[in-house]
Amino acid sequence: NRGTVYSNLQNYTQAISDYTQATNLNPNLYQAYYNRGNAYSELKNYEQAKFYYNKLKKTKYKDSAFLELAKIDALEGNTELAKSKMKGLLRSSTAPFANLELGKMEIEEGHILLAEQYFKDVLNTPIKHFAIYELGKMELKRKNYDKAKEYFEKIKDAPNKSDALIEIAILEKRKNNIEKAKELLKKIINSRNGEKAIFELGKIEVREANYKKAIEYFEKLRNAQIKYRALSYLLYINIKLERYEEAYKILQEFVINKKLSKFIATKKFIEYKLGIIDEESFVSKSYFIEQLLKYNKEKAIDHIRLHLDENNSLHLNFS
Repeated sequence: NRGTVYSNLQNYTQAISDYTQATNLNPNLYQAYYNRGNAYSELKNYEQAKFYYNKLKKTKYKDSAFLELAKIDALEGNTELAKSKMKGLLRSSTAPFANLELGKMEIEEGHILLAEQYFKDVLNTPIKHFAIYELGKMELKRKNYDKAKEYFEKIKDAPNKSDALIEIAILEKRKNNIEKAKELLKKIINSRNGEKAIFELGKIEVREANYKKAIEYFEKLRNAQIKYRALSYLLYINIKLERYEEAYKILQEFVINKKLSKFIATKKFIEYKLGIIDEESFVSKSYFIEQLLKYNKEKAIDHIRLHLDENNSLHLNFS
């Protein structure tokens, strides 16, 4: 139905509206309650999601709803409760999905061998392609890149093929097979992983110093879920090209959305270049280090690192 189409397009608010209309017309349309719960979960409105999942306790969707409730428990930090619920589903019709989720959780906790067993328990089920993908990602964590690629190659024609192609493209880039990587990414621009593909294409263009093309890619992501990752790259490019006014405009988007803390030193540098603050206020190595430590105690600046060289002039190292 139309609600499912909207969900596939990640327009969850409109999907919820359609599912609501459906249940108003037919209060026993349990699939719509389940789908509405899923849509609220995607919007991170977990209380509403739980409300609709709990409506399904006495229906044929009870196991699927119980699994989703367990996933919310995990997202809310109730890991042991989530595991307990999922293990209780291992003899139900949702067992393959429970195995997948348990495997993902064990990976997060560093229990690789246990995770591997959970994934392998799914290999003889209709959703084996999801398990193969997770096994591939697990090999990436082990840095067994060739083995990871073998797994991803197995699902190039599966329903989750765009997930696999993204990973294969990144592996090709790692081997400097840039044109191959680009070719793979362009194949999935119109898939549900399109935003990720565009982002990776932009990163490749930055790596090759094709800044004009990189800007085109990142600008397409201004309304995407990964908007701020794209803006970080646009910020870097504009500083690299000495387009400080444009860089300052980008910084304002971080200010407005309270995401500036990782870019405090960058902001001071741009303000210095634009004449907003004077040389004495900025160009001193001790000042920069002080700012770096003050605003980034747990980790260094996320994507942009500014360093002063021995001549007190600034250069950039982007990672």
